[in-house]
Amino acid sequence: MAHKSKRKKIVYVVTKSGWGGAQKSVFMLAQYFHSLGDFDVVVAYGANELGGENVLESKLREAGIRTAPLQSLTRDTSPLSDIRSFFSLIGFFRRERPDVVHLNSSKAGALGAPAARLAGVPRVVFTMRGAPFLEKRPKWQNSIIAFLTWLTAVFSHVFVAVSKREEGIVKRWPFTPRKITCIYNGVAQPDFLSREAARVFIKEKTGASVTADTFLIGSIAELTDNKGLVEFLPKLKERSSREDFLYVHFGSGELAASLKQKTAELGLEERVFWLGFVPEASRYLKALDLFTLPSKKEGCPNVILEAKLAGVAIEASPVGGVPELLKMSEEYIREHLTPQKVGASYRKAYDI
Repeated sequence: MAHKSKRKKIVYVVTKSGWGGAQKSVFMLAQYFHSLGDFDVVVAYGANELGGENVLESKLREAGIRTAPLQSLTRDTSPLSDIRSFFSLIGFFRRERPDVVHLNSSKAGALGAPAARLAGVPRVVFTMRGAPFLEKRPKWQNSIIAFLTWLTAVFSHVFVAVSKREEGIVKRWPFTPRKITCIYNGVAQPDFLSREAARVFIKEKTGASVTADTFLIGSIAELTDNKGLVEFLPKLKERSSREDFLYVHFGSGELAASLKQKTAELGLEERVFWLGFVPEASRYLKALDLFTLPSKKEGCPNVILEAKLAGVAIEASPVGGVPELLKMSEEYIREHLTPQKVGASYRKAYDI
C-alpha cells in the first residue's frame, strides 16, 4: 500500500506582530496555503516592542494557523540583540525543519536568510516589501543597507520585489539577477460598508458633524515616520485656509502622541481626527471623498489596492510601487491580484 506523502511545511517570518502591509500579506499567504490542506503552515514573528494590538497573532489563531513568537527578533538594530536573534533563528529552523522559509521584512531577511541556509532549509524566499536603501538617510548608511539586502539575495533562493520599479533596481546587482522576480501584493475583496453607513460610523467615532456634503479626506497607515504624516499635517493646515474638509486617519503606532500634539499646535483639532487602530478599517473607505498616502517609503501598499476597489479618488506619494498601482484598473486588481492568483505565484517561487 502506498504511503501518503508528508505535508510540506512553510514557515513565514516577519519582524512585527501588528497589522501593517507586511503582516496583511503574510496573513493572506498563510491563510491561502493553510486552506489548501496540503501544507503545514507556521508564522513566526518578533517581539511587539512598541506595544499595541498583536493583530496578526490574533487573526492567525482565529484561522487555526500555528504561531511562533520569537522574542529575540526586534525591529531596532542592536548588535548584541541581532546576534541573539540570528542564533535563535538557526535553532528555530532546525527544530521546525521546514521545506520553505519565507522572510518578509528587511530585518527578518538579513538575519533569516543566512540562518536558514545554515540550518539546511531547502528553499529560502525573501520578499522585499519596499527598498530600505531608498529611504532618506546618509548615503553611507544606505550603501551598507543595500549591501546587506544584496547579501540577503545571495543567501535566498528566490528574491521577490513587489513592484517592477524595485525589481529593475535589484536586477542590476551582480550574481543575483536570475533569483529576482516581481510579485505584487494580493488583496482580498473588503466587505465595504455603504457610503452612508461608513459616514455614520465616522460621525460616531469622531463626534464631528459628518453630513452627506462633508468633504472627507482619510488614510489608513501605521503611525511611523515612513508614512510621512508629520510633514503632511502642515499641508492640511494650508488646505484648511482654502476649503472646508475633515481628515480621519485609521491606524496606531509610535508617533500617535506627537501627531496629536502637532495637530493641537496647528489648531486642527476640529478638522483632524486620529482614530487609532480600527479592525477592518478598509470597510469604511467608501465614506471618503479622497484617500491619501503621503509616505516617504512604500513597496506595494495594500491600502492603495483597497482604495482602488472602493472607487475612491487617491492622492499618494510617487514612491515604490505606488505609481504602478495607481495605473491599475479595478478590473485588473480583481482578476490578477486575488489571494488565489498571488498564492499561486508564490507556490511557484516555493517550488512546491
